Parts: sequence; C-alpha cells; structure tokens
Amino acid sequence: TTHDNKARNDLLTGVLNKRSFEESVDQILAKADINKYSAVILLDVDNFKGVNDTLGHAYGDKVLANIGKILTMVFNTENCIGRLGGDEFCVFLNIPSSQQEHYHEYINVKCIELSHAFKNNYTGDDNDYKVSVSIGVSIFPTNGQGFSKLYRCADQALYISKHKGKDTYSIFKQITDEDDQEAIK
Repeated sequence: TTHDNKARNDLLTGVLNKRSFEESVDQILAKADINKYSAVILLDVDNFKGVNDTLGHAYGDKVLANIGKILTMVFNTENCIGRLGGDEFCVFLNIPSSQQEHYHEYINVKCIELSHAFKNNYTGDDNDYKVSVSIGVSIFPTNGQGFSKLYRCADQALYISKHKGKDTYSIFKQITDEDDQEAIK
C-alpha cells in the first residue's frame, strides 16, 4: 500500500529511509551467499552546506530530490537505495552472476557512471554551481559480512575520496598503507 511505502521511503528523495534501508540490507546479507560479491556504495554531496548557504534550502532540497532520481536511474531495482540522513546516501549493489568474476571492474564502471550522471546533471539554475559527490565503497564479503562493518569501511573510503579532493570514488580494498598515512596527516 502507499501508506506503507511512505513509512519506508524518504519523502524528499523517494528512496528508502535510513531504517528501512538498513533493515533491507540486513535481510539481504542474512541470506547472502558468501561466495558471491556485492558492494556498499556510500556517497555524499561535496560542499552541501555551501549549496544550502549560497542557493538556499529549497534549492538544497531540489539537489537531494535529484540525487534520488539519479541513483534510481543508475542502479536498477535489484539494488537497494537509501538516504541515511542529510546529504548521505547509500546503495547496496547486487553484482550480477555474469559479473562476479570481474566484480572489481563492475564496481568501477558503476562508480564512474554515477560520477558522470552527476557531472552531466546540472548545477544552479544557470549551471554555474557545481554539484558533485564523493563516493566510498566496501565489498562484501571481503570487508565485512554485516552492514555496520561494511558501512564503516565504505565510510573510511569516503573519507579518502574527500581527502583526495572530492568528486571521486575510492574502494576500501584499494586503500594502501600509504593512503592511510596520507589520510591521517
């Protein structure tokens, strides 16, 4: 029913709200085959406070609603999409069987697709305000088997993306000691 949907979905963006998203992902993970890869893609808007401060909250809301649309466009219905709060969104990426062998490339392609979707999207009513996202990715089962562990790894990868100058993505597994040292500085 639509009432149920409203309770499960974030009203502004149309994607799952935090609680529903986490519950859905936990259910997926509980049944997940640990011989099959999947990924958690965490993203947040670069300089979102700047968007709100410069263009106002109504515009900020438009940006967030638009992110919901972009995510729904890039990731099909077999993937779980949620808004975890503020300008933080998360996707549980179901990697198709045909892509399991090349799961790393598949994740890269999806992240690039997502970055491009944002770049091509817009910025400001006269396209002078750049809206980009930073992305962090963790991989199941390599980085963890429960959502909270996968989330923490994706969050660390997101931090690396922000540190690298934003508007990019990082995959947790690819973070080397050298990057860690950089991030700690």
